[in-house]
Formats: sequence, C-alpha cells, structure tokens
Amino acid sequence: MSKISYKNGLIEAVVFCFYKDGKILLEDRGKGFDVEALFPNGKIEIKDKFNNEYVLNALHREVSEEFNKQISIKKEKYLGQIEVAEINVLFYLFLIIEWEGDFPSVIKEKGKLDSRVSFFTIDEAKALFKHDNLFIMIDLIQKNIWLVQLVLDQFKQSMLLLKWAKNNF
Repeated sequence: MSKISYKNGLIEAVVFCFYKDGKILLEDRGKGFDVEALFPNGKIEIKDKFNNEYVLNALHREVSEEFNKQISIKKEKYLGQIEVAEINVLFYLFLIIEWEGDFPSVIKEKGKLDSRVSFFTIDEAKALFKHDNLFIMIDLIQKNIWLVQLVLDQFKQSMLLLKWAKNNF
C-alpha cells in the first residue's frame, strides 16, 4: 500500500510560500535558481489523515521535515488548490506569514541533491519561474499578500492609536 495520499487519481501535495518584508522563499532543488526555482512543497501522506485537518497536518509535518525541524509555523492562510495534470498532482497552496526559527541555508533530503533556499521579490521570482503553475500560484499569493498587508497595517495603526490614547488620557 502506498504511503502517498491520492484524490481523484492525483497525488495530493502541499505548497508553502513563506512571505516576509516583500519577499517570498524559493528553493532550487539543487539545480541552481536559474535552472529551477520552486516553492517548497511536499506530498501528503496517509499518516497525515488522522483527522479532518489532514492537509494542515501535512503542511506542518512537511515544513518540519523540509527545514530539519528549524521552522515552526505560527500563522498560515490557505489560498486554494491547483491541479497540475502534467505531473499528476493536486497542490494545496498556503501563504505562511508568521513563523519561528531560521531557515537552513541548505535542505538535505536522502537520495536527492541538496537544495538551497533564499528569499526573492515577487518580480525576481517571476523572472526565475519556468512552469505555468508557478505563475498561477504567484498570482494567488499576490492577491492575498495585499490583503494580509492591509490587515497588518490596520493592526499597527490601531496599536499606535492605543499607545497614543494611553499616553494622553
């Protein structure tokens, strides 16, 4: 029996886009960013299906595995699913806007080339992308980054207003 989860004949996988200070995290799968730049991702496994939140379970497990238990997600936003028929995968896309830990400079996975990870602006990422599905993902991310930034800005303004009120009344 396969340990990989399938839905409607497609392999299920999670994509995690870390966003901070106007930049997103990409990995090169050991080929160099100019050859292959991707969002970090991983397959959903049967062991993730211990409750109805199996996609989130897989997200947290994959992030922990991918980054050698150095990163812990504190806040994520589900953006949607993208079917990539050419590789028989159904991706669940997440925007990670808050986390703890520092990213390793290299990701080591048994039997695979060492991957480098680095943050890029959205325009830099678009210039590196070679696959159509990555452009679909980046469009979803851009739409949601705007909303996340708006909420964060409003929160910061509220905190400044509260601080001002506390000091002046």
